[in-house]
Amino acid sequence: MNNQEILRQIVDYIKSVMDERSLSSRDLAKICAEKAGKMSPRTIDYMFKAPSSTTISTLLKICDGLDLNLTAILHSIEIAKNCFKRKNQAKTYLMI
Repeated sequence: MNNQEILRQIVDYIKSVMDERSLSSRDLAKICAEKAGKMSPRTIDYMFKAPSSTTISTLLKICDGLDLNLTAILHSIEIAKNCFKRKNQAKTYLMI
């Protein structure tokens, strides 16, 4: 998994949290401004369109706004990646 794929997964996770909480980009920008510093709804929208252009600073502000831990998100992605890898290895062994 390359860095762009990891960023896509982080952004997808953030989008799912926003959907669960019924938050628009504008709502999230307001929350982020209160908790972590100025954030534009355009920045959030652009993050969804071009995840690979998203900065760590933007991700940290959004995570702070949503009370998420970026390290925990990265860790869960790593766990999922390793589980997928092991599952595929097990299939390979079964084929042999």
